[in-house]
Amino acid sequence: MAYKALYRMYRPQTFEEVVGQQHIVVTLQNAIKTNKLSHAYLFSGPRGTGKTTVAKILGKAINCLSQESKPCEICASCQSINKGNHPDIIEIDAASNNGVDEIRELIDKVKYAPLELKMKVYIIDEVHMLTTGAFNALLKTLEEPPSHVMFILATTEPHKVIPTIISRCQRFDFTKVSMFEIQDRLDKILIEEVITAEKGVTRLIAQLADGGLRDALSILEQVIAFSGKNIKMNDVYQVYGLTTTQEKIDLLKVISLRQVKEILDFLKEVTIKSHDIKKLTVDLIECLKDGLIYYFTQSSENLSVLSVEEAQKLNNYFTADQSIEFMDILMDTLDKYRLSSNSISYFEVALLKMVHHLQSQNIQVVDTAKVKEVPSKVITKEPIIAKVESVPETISKQDDLKDDVISLLDDEPFKEVVEEAEEEMIESATDDLNTEATEVEKEEEDIKEVQSKPNETDLMDNLFDVQSNQSDKSASTTDLLLGLMQTADKEIRVNDEKLWKMKPYLHHLQFAKLARLLQSSTIKLSSTTFIVVIVDIEEEKHMISDPQLEPLIKEFTLEMFKVSKKLICVTKFEWSVALSIFMEIRDKKGQLPPPIHITLDEVDVLDDDQKLQLKLKEVVGHHVEVVIED
Repeated sequence: MAYKALYRMYRPQTFEEVVGQQHIVVTLQNAIKTNKLSHAYLFSGPRGTGKTTVAKILGKAINCLSQESKPCEICASCQSINKGNHPDIIEIDAASNNGVDEIRELIDKVKYAPLELKMKVYIIDEVHMLTTGAFNALLKTLEEPPSHVMFILATTEPHKVIPTIISRCQRFDFTKVSMFEIQDRLDKILIEEVITAEKGVTRLIAQLADGGLRDALSILEQVIAFSGKNIKMNDVYQVYGLTTTQEKIDLLKVISLRQVKEILDFLKEVTIKSHDIKKLTVDLIECLKDGLIYYFTQSSENLSVLSVEEAQKLNNYFTADQSIEFMDILMDTLDKYRLSSNSISYFEVALLKMVHHLQSQNIQVVDTAKVKEVPSKVITKEPIIAKVESVPETISKQDDLKDDVISLLDDEPFKEVVEEAEEEMIESATDDLNTEATEVEKEEEDIKEVQSKPNETDLMDNLFDVQSNQSDKSASTTDLLLGLMQTADKEIRVNDEKLWKMKPYLHHLQFAKLARLLQSSTIKLSSTTFIVVIVDIEEEKHMISDPQLEPLIKEFTLEMFKVSKKLICVTKFEWSVALSIFMEIRDKKGQLPPPIHITLDEVDVLDDDQKLQLKLKEVVGHHVEVVIED
């Protein structure tokens, strides 16, 4: 006897054997019992989920001679159909018979009565491949077929089936088979085939199958051909060019340590072994997702690819914010693979972005086991605040700002941002404490640094000084925000928030690029001369704060608010730190830095030459200097 593939050998023959489609099976069984069958059915869903199998079982059941459970698999009708070549069960592949002539030939044969069975069943697979003419030719017959005919249409792309066909059928949507159901089915098949498998093999195959039971059986068959009667986890990794879970954890570890050389070495090894980069990207997203789930739930119930120990280890490498940011980077990269023939380059750039993100935050990873050994006085140490001898009285609008800030702190999502910021500040502090002596030195240097009161000009210059280091930027940004909080106006901010809509400008000839950059930003402070917006990550902030965009931003704010305003962009982390400091010292006289009043150097309305320059730069690029001569 010729060899049969596993998915053919173990194809369900009765409704009870169908896996993962109980909502469809129960409905069809009830329809058969009550004799309320439709003349046409449409089965839609992903590949390998049982559409054609259920169609064949249904054709067998309606022709079964038994008076009890149908199909019985005993009567002459069932046994005849099981042979696979019964003349009254006609299976048509619409991918290769999709023309008008083939459908007309089918319609001519429909009027003839079945040769042996009670009902003639036409199963049209991949029906979405029919041409429009073929669909239209089928319409009338599908609506009113002879009483001895049933049509069952199967498709993976129901949106390509014309609505007039769909409206003439009872539609059943097949869903992906769950990983646990696939795993259970594979375990049973291995027992029947007398094959042993290492723990986790069937789970890994079920993950690779992505909800398709037929795909799972094909993968299992290929692994059996490689391994024989004893399957090991490493065999599956080798056959399908996959990276092991431990290798993925190790990769994330070297990313957390910012070891670029080790990352590049890993990529070389992956290239040599011809691993599936797209699959590796998806797996890294799944690992980070599992780590995040465990971080929030502290439970193993919802973990899909990691064990509890692996999830705990991953959470020692990254904070929740970092994991979310890295998932965004990897998902963006996954989307770009469609447009690239060299996916390894996109993947390499994604990993380097992750390292850069960690460096820009300037946060070092802390082992939770070591944090517990740090004295409690270090953890609770309060930040050093500059003491100012004399500070001008804040303007009357400060009371409104206080109410505004308090309302922000009551917001749950914002509380989470502040709490995470505090945790990160604590981690950063504990990393800096190598010895007690160095800590004392550091505190003395900090005290000397903050004794001098910053003025408005210095704060503004430092904010946009790209040569200054990260810690200097953070300090100057905090002082700047504290100064602007005292001159901001709540009523103006509320009005500006209503106008801050990027959607109308996303396809604007002049402002589309800027609108896309500002799409995810939110206004936090506003006055007649400035707005402060926050974004999620440092990279967005740097792109928006590019000095070359300042003229365009002025015209953009003039278009939106009818007055030009200076746009100051900060990250959510910087805003949360500044806000927490403001809430702590707002009532302590002499501790707030001086208020900052921003004045615009140019008139609100740009002249014609400036507008022409902006339009030319939009065409040739903002990196080009445009000179207009008289």
